[in-house]
Amino acid sequence: MEPDENPTADCASVFDLYADVKDAKLVTEYVEAHPHLKQILLEAPDKVRQFFGDQAATCLKLFHDVESGSCELFVIIYTSLPPVEAIVKEHEMLESWWLDVAHSVKTDMTVVVESR
Repeated sequence: MEPDENPTADCASVFDLYADVKDAKLVTEYVEAHPHLKQILLEAPDKVRQFFGDQAATCLKLFHDVESGSCELFVIIYTSLPPVEAIVKEHEMLESWWLDVAHSVKTDMTVVVESR
């Protein structure tokens, strides 16, 4: 499926797949303004589980750069894996999935991993 094939998915159904959505109103406005992100946001939780296991939690958070005025949506993966293993899993996920979809999200979204 192409990344923008499901632009009609509502944000609530997307957000239900995540452990947390920080400032849901702002994230909703951002995703609605960038509908090409919806399909990738629908795919991301399954990809995270595939590489990090069921113990990983995903969170959405919008970061706003005050100086440049730009915004970017972050998919934050929280994992309890040891740091070296988490880095390996992150690289595997990036090579297997993220690099294929990154061109369609441009600078509108990124994925980061944080240890708990």
